[in-house]
Amino acid sequence: MLLLIPVLSANYGYKEVIAIVTRWKNIEQERAANLKLGELSVQIEISQHISAFGSAFRDILHDLQTEYPDKLPLGLQFSGIASSVFRPPFPEYDLLVFSRHSSDDRSELIFSNRSLSSRRSSEMVFDHLLAENLNQNRNDNDARRSEKILRRVFGRATLGRVLANSQRGLSTPVIYGQMPSFLVWDYVTSEKGGVLGFFSVSSPQSGS
Repeated sequence: MLLLIPVLSANYGYKEVIAIVTRWKNIEQERAANLKLGELSVQIEISQHISAFGSAFRDILHDLQTEYPDKLPLGLQFSGIASSVFRPPFPEYDLLVFSRHSSDDRSELIFSNRSLSSRRSSEMVFDHLLAENLNQNRNDNDARRSEKILRRVFGRATLGRVLANSQRGLSTPVIYGQMPSFLVWDYVTSEKGGVLGFFSVSSPQSGS
């Protein structure tokens, strides 16, 4: 278009051509802005739906924690529970469920619907978020190590204190398995101090 300005100017006048080009640029910019707004609206809608599914799963964990305040029954089928909550059109997801007895100082991964390269890393990340959320005193070296693991799992831009305190129960953009994904993390506590929590990580781009 810019290459045609001298030719067009000879026929229509330079000011008129520049005005046409300016209007054309404004239309293109508006079109691009509308496309971006549309993409953003879709992302917000997806994020809200994922948060709602996470809230529903948290409610189930709360019911379990209330019914079994001391210890969950053996053979509890979290896969069936998860399937009843994260059903289509929910995108493909990874679900990790953690438990901690009131007498313990670290959590245990009790369910994962995917094979993991390191169970302990996921447990350390959950405990790190839990400690940040509860404002627990910790050894500085342990906290820094857990923060490094968290960023390795969920992307270098992820900050533990923000994720723990501002994003609990909310869908949060992360990089997981080198894929743009949404993370929901949350937990419930029993009257005796037990903890039951989860990570749900989904990537809409991976398909349903």
